[in-house]
Amino acid sequence: FQTVIAVFDSLDPKSIYNVHAYGSYANLCRDTGRLALAETLYTQAEAIMDSTDGGMRQTLGAYMVDHGYLRSLQNRHADAEAMIATGFRFWRGESDDKDRDLGTMYLMWAAARARAVEPDSAIEKLRQAGSCGISEEDAAPYRELASLRLRSDYPLKRTT
Repeated sequence: FQTVIAVFDSLDPKSIYNVHAYGSYANLCRDTGRLALAETLYTQAEAIMDSTDGGMRQTLGAYMVDHGYLRSLQNRHADAEAMIATGFRFWRGESDDKDRDLGTMYLMWAAARARAVEPDSAIEKLRQAGSCGISEEDAAPYRELASLRLRSDYPLKRTT
């Protein structure tokens, strides 16, 4: 990632390719516990994008949701909720489509709410994730959802 970012920075530091390099590297850092570096990388990716550009809004929204989940991991729950909600609005726009990408964002939102000890609202986000085709197997990597699996209203089903 560092090599790719250096190349993109030298060619066109404002390119969408650079956004994805920063954002993907941030996701890797977040998922491997390098939270401070992830914070910096998300901020750099978001700074490249223009929220008024309709072609960039969905990408910006997706990385804001990812960044919001990072904030949840940092126990910055109010920041996480605000960032995820804003990212979700950017990503979704006026669309009513329910696809797996949308479901994945609902799943992250549910995990953030579970970390914030808001089980009922986490269950609601899981319900929305399920309506987009997200299954119990998709939710398995989110340890913060483990206690919700025991509830009678847990909405995700196993696919196997």
